[in-house]
Amino acid sequence: MNKSPKPDLQRYFEIDAYLKGGKPRTLAEIHRKLGGDNVISSNMVKNDIQRIITLWSADIIIENRHRKIYYNDPNFSIKNFPITEKELIHLELATHTLQNLFSTKFIKRYNSAMSKILKGFDRTSDTLEENYREELVVTQFIQPEISHSKKGYEWIEKIFDSIYNKTSIEINYQKPNKDAEYKVISPYLLKAFRNRWYLIGFDHTKKEKARIYSLERISDIKESDEIYYESDTFDSNKFFEYIFGIFQDDDKEPIKLELEFYNTAIQQVIDQPLMPNQKHQLSEDKKVLKVEMTVFNSGELIRAILGFGASVKVISPNEIVDIIKKRLETAIKYY
Repeated sequence: MNKSPKPDLQRYFEIDAYLKGGKPRTLAEIHRKLGGDNVISSNMVKNDIQRIITLWSADIIIENRHRKIYYNDPNFSIKNFPITEKELIHLELATHTLQNLFSTKFIKRYNSAMSKILKGFDRTSDTLEENYREELVVTQFIQPEISHSKKGYEWIEKIFDSIYNKTSIEINYQKPNKDAEYKVISPYLLKAFRNRWYLIGFDHTKKEKARIYSLERISDIKESDEIYYESDTFDSNKFFEYIFGIFQDDDKEPIKLELEFYNTAIQQVIDQPLMPNQKHQLSEDKKVLKVEMTVFNSGELIRAILGFGASVKVISPNEIVDIIKKRLETAIKYY
């Protein structure tokens, strides 16, 4: 295959449009419709048809080893799928939450697609009035965390499109107390942490490892003519495996951190683990919670430990013990 196949959902809709009306098609015809061997294999087309059957409970008749493929009901279409009232509430809740996270321009795309879904629902059910549906998800029931600053949010759509299309970008980036500089980046991932957004990608002059850039520090983005750099080692699911928050020490390995928690912090750390790899053990008298985790040392980690005040003690390693001691000694000097 010379070209990348279209996104799954787009292929499903194209197959659906081709089968709509009940006219029998062959696997070869559908395969050609999707671009043929230059784009997609016939086995992938078979899998797509099976996915349509599974996801939408589509009654697709397959005869004579894929020589006849058609909807048993000529009026069926996956675009007319039913949606329950409860599912609609969940969709609207997701929309309400996303509006607090994404840039206005980005959320418009989401809302446009959501609007089409809701209109489809209106045609298939008369149990939900328009004015009632608008009141299903409101702030007196659920109040997601809202960022009071949207700085950097304006770049989300451009970066998302670049990741999706695998195109490099040129950014004007300014670190604190340093001059701004232009960088050519191959973006791989957008990540939100505490209502701030970050770009993870490869600087074309430093391709040995992925770098992290705060969207707040970007003052301009434009397309780059440089070829997109595809890394064989980057894994978005593992990149933050040992990172607390966003950043890490560039030249160091993760540490084995041992902590003890007391008082009300015990249940808090049990209910909300600091890291996915956290292991903990509660003492017999339930007064001490011993916690072990593998994590990169970072300013965010230190601030999190300090945030527990007198309810935490660092057992090891000594480098973290020393950092906490110095921070507390400095803080005492202010009083």
